[in-house]
Amino acid sequence: MSASLLVTNARLVTPAGSREGAVAVSGGQIAQIGSVSLDAEETVNARGKLLIPGLIDCGVFAIDKPAFHFGGITRAA
Repeated sequence: MSASLLVTNARLVTPAGSREGAVAVSGGQIAQIGSVSLDAEETVNARGKLLIPGLIDCGVFAIDKPAFHFGGITRAA
């Protein structure tokens, strides 16, 4: 199995806490997290930066894509 994107050397933030590791994405979905053993089409070295889940804003009344981008919001319900 190969991933389309592999982010290495990241500080992963999960509900269980934060830890060092990598994330592999395949087909638009997370395939592996932590100690990843997949090859990838594209590899990004995070250089110790935080990698966190996207924010979902359920209280929006209008969609302002530029504001979402700069505020870190990835979805609106």
